[in-house]
Amino acid sequence: MENLMRSIALFIWVSIIPSLLGAHEIDLWFPPDVNHSDQTLFYQNHVFREEYRALQDVLDQVSPPVTLIAYYHQLPVSYIQVDSTGAFRSIGWDFPGSLPAAPPFSTPPQLILHPVLKDILGNYDDAVKLQINLMPELRLTFWQGHQISVAPIFRLYNELKEEGYLADTGQWKLGYLTLNQTWRLPRNLFISATIGQFFEDRYGVDLEFKRYFANSPWAVGGYAGYTAYSSYTDATWRYTNLFELGVVTGQLYVEYRVAPVNTTLHAGYHQFLYGDRGVQVEIRRQFRRIDLDLTGLWSRYSQNAGFRVRIPLPPARSTVPIRPADHVVYEYRMRSYLYGGIEYNPGTRLRHWQREFYPDYLRRAVSP
Repeated sequence: MENLMRSIALFIWVSIIPSLLGAHEIDLWFPPDVNHSDQTLFYQNHVFREEYRALQDVLDQVSPPVTLIAYYHQLPVSYIQVDSTGAFRSIGWDFPGSLPAAPPFSTPPQLILHPVLKDILGNYDDAVKLQINLMPELRLTFWQGHQISVAPIFRLYNELKEEGYLADTGQWKLGYLTLNQTWRLPRNLFISATIGQFFEDRYGVDLEFKRYFANSPWAVGGYAGYTAYSSYTDATWRYTNLFELGVVTGQLYVEYRVAPVNTTLHAGYHQFLYGDRGVQVEIRRQFRRIDLDLTGLWSRYSQNAGFRVRIPLPPARSTVPIRPADHVVYEYRMRSYLYGGIEYNPGTRLRHWQREFYPDYLRRAVSP
């Protein structure tokens, strides 16, 4: 119990103390060679937890009419027009004409402290098993769409038998070490390539794409990966040969955005890590600050269901290079007797950051 209380205290502490250090601001740039009847402004958020807060802050600094182009890792993401009355004229993924050039933005290094909760419910000999982790993540960006991420995982409290059962409390392992490059192409097409060490103790290469259809609630996407086992734990690196024992995994999916209720319906066909194939469906509901995902999975080895909740961490505005994660994610899935329906996570999935830029979500959250 003493170890558990100490872990909870540290878990809370890392969400507050970093906000007392350093200083960052939103990048703003007026392009000199863009011809519009109103002013055009490029911006990139380094300060606010949610993108809608960054958009509101920029609108408070300028006078309409104005055209705004939102960037993420120096990539153009959203096109926003506000008329002379302060109302949204248009907001979306689509850009008139060609994509804008990269502005003179720089993305500062960031050290992000992720508190990670994991548990298992429904085990017959022990009803609740809990794990509390701290994952500091260092992010470096040197050019447009590029990111290097390093994230060790420190075990603060652990009751999961398959991961040491208290024996590795106080130990650490490598969560991921990745190099990612993301491109934005015409016709609302995003492509992401990642190599390195991923979650679920895998290393290899991952390729992902997602395309939003113009003026439509539909989107399609998918990924393909080639990975093998790899784990760095207790100062020892254990791995299998990628070329001899590598596994091909992948997914193709379709999404439909139900704009009136800020909800995304997702259905995908998967090739999972352990050879099983199956279908996964998700309902992702965005509230103003909290996100709730409901998921169901059917594969040869596993039939499962669960939920995922993203809860915001303080502060909503942080001007520091060392800060807590924007959200803590709690995920629960029913216990399965067969080891199926398993995916790795490269830590760079497009949907993880693009959910902040959905046009209908920004429109409802911001009042110009």
